Amino acid sequence: MPADAPSVAALRLTWAAEWGDPLESPESYAAGLAEWIEAHAGTVIGKIAESDDGDVVGMGWLAIVDRVPVPTRHDRRSGDIQSVFVQPGLRGTGIGRAIIDALVDEGRALGLGRIVLHASAEGIGFYRRIGWSNSERLLEHPF
Repeated sequence: MPADAPSVAALRLTWAAEWGDPLESPESYAAGLAEWIEAHAGTVIGKIAESDDGDVVGMGWLAIVDRVPVPTRHDRRSGDIQSVFVQPGLRGTGIGRAIIDALVDEGRALGLGRIVLHASAEGIGFYRRIGWSNSERLLEHPF
């Protein structure tokens, strides 16, 4: 996926602009993203969606986290879905669902114990519609 870094970077910059976040040049961000993808190749799985023209229109990431072994299971890992984004004009077309399903399938194939995600306020309804729910056992400490 490092070869897709410029297209993924452009998509992420679209997202940042939508939220009013600070931006950097597309070239600078693409270079940093490609470096990050290579450095995390063993612990992060990225999925993209492309238009019929080959443009990247959606993305999502599954970060794999090692967990402390327990007596009956020494290889424990969990997943964290991150940075799921679909071009605004294409939301509601099934692209986001396909990305999430692909990431969950990857996690299942890796035998992850669980997968969590942190949704934006706008994304909560989407995730609930596709079967995600809150857990009383996962807590967050604000910083």
